[in-house]
Amino acid sequence: VSSPGLDRPLRHADDYRRFEGRLAKIVTREPINRQTAFAGRLRGMDGGDVLFESEGGKIVRLPLALISRARLEVEF
Repeated sequence: VSSPGLDRPLRHADDYRRFEGRLAKIVTREPINRQTAFAGRLRGMDGGDVLFESEGGKIVRLPLALISRARLEVEF
């Protein structure tokens, strides 16, 4: 049995709640604010939206249904 590792994929709403405060990269199926790739810190869930703090410090709401790929980033 293997572990998903430090850069584990995020698939469910519970994953986004459990790893709140951790660095992540998220890719969406459709542009949100003219952007499809996001890097920053998870800030939890609000309804069906993932709250995400981008590298510029701005909080972005990403609908969970539009996320195609999300992974935790390794922090040292």
